[in-house]
Amino acid sequence: MTSRKSLASAAAAAALLAAGLTAAPAAAAPGTIGDLWQVEWSGALFDVYSDEGVPVAVQLTYDEWVDLGRPAPDGIAPVEVYRAPWSRVVSAVAYFGDPADPETTFLAEALTFSDWQSIGAPDPAVEVYPGSGFLQWGTSAEVFGVDPGSYTKLSYDQWSDLGRPEPEVQADMGVAKLSWDPGIAYMTSLEAGQGTPLAYAEWSELAMPTPLVVTSFPGETVYRIGSGSTVYYAGPTVNRALTFAEWTALGRPTPERR
Repeated sequence: MTSRKSLASAAAAAALLAAGLTAAPAAAAPGTIGDLWQVEWSGALFDVYSDEGVPVAVQLTYDEWVDLGRPAPDGIAPVEVYRAPWSRVVSAVAYFGDPADPETTFLAEALTFSDWQSIGAPDPAVEVYPGSGFLQWGTSAEVFGVDPGSYTKLSYDQWSDLGRPEPEVQADMGVAKLSWDPGIAYMTSLEAGQGTPLAYAEWSELAMPTPLVVTSFPGETVYRIGSGSTVYYAGPTVNRALTFAEWTALGRPTPERR
């Protein structure tokens, strides 16, 4: 569920992209259905219901729709088309209810050219809109504009021209690297040392946030295998044998035996 007041979890969206994951929809209650809305540009059906007072929107698969008796949609979701000031991406926001209600659940998606044509090729409103916003990682002072499918590193002048908006700060997340290795990682928890290696293409899709450079990560492991003398390192950016200089850069920790 996304309320109009939120940034549509811009930071979470960035996290999902960086980790190479997709958002899994919550499961609808078996055999029940709330309001069924259809998205104009894709034909997708969303079951919108209340879960303990919290509105939830779940996209139905074809089989789920069939199992529910092939119900007709209650309506076509009202659509507004936008472009964020920092972005070339044209996006549509489908509201599963009254667009004027700040608590209305919505879907924000980047449009293909054919999607845009299918809804009448409207001129987009150029503004910050539901599903877009500003993000700052805990690993640098950089501010990013985030909209569906697009991440833009804002210059100081761009950020100033936009009124210096307060970004959503993900203090325990970001991009980091070891001082002695070129690999970078998307960190889901800096404090715990939890992260995933980032390929260049993935880092580029995130608008190349400047990595925090560290000599070591919490929770990393230095080890030897059996009676061997080779020292290995395992951490969020890399898992490989160390040179003597690299082991020294780590502070020459005593290796575990495996």
